Amino acid sequence: MNENAVMDCFHRGQILAATIPSSCQDNLAWVGVYPLDLSRQTTVEFLRNHGLTVLPNAESAYHIRTFEVRQQLIDADASIAEQHMTNKNSYFAFGDDDLQKKMRALGVNIESLDLPFKSDYPI
Repeated sequence: MNENAVMDCFHRGQILAATIPSSCQDNLAWVGVYPLDLSRQTTVEFLRNHGLTVLPNAESAYHIRTFEVRQQLIDADASIAEQHMTNKNSYFAFGDDDLQKKMRALGVNIESLDLPFKSDYPI
């Protein structure tokens, strides 16, 4: 998906994901990007629960999540829950430029993101 299509999806509130390299051959890894609606109280509470008490003034916000899952669980088509995930990380980006910067820092090309089912995103 090209960059403009990715950003358009985000601006419409769609979650996108991609596979990324895992830390070991027995795992599969993903990055998921979740657009956040800063006008919703539940979003503000979610961010506060993650230690963000002062929110930047931004038109858009994103939760970037990376994690790994044992390949055998995916091969078995098991339901994946939080307890099955390892190497979990959460990052937050405020604004499209900050999202691009954070994705580059993770080594993820934003154009590799697509609808979750296209990368077998398990959650």
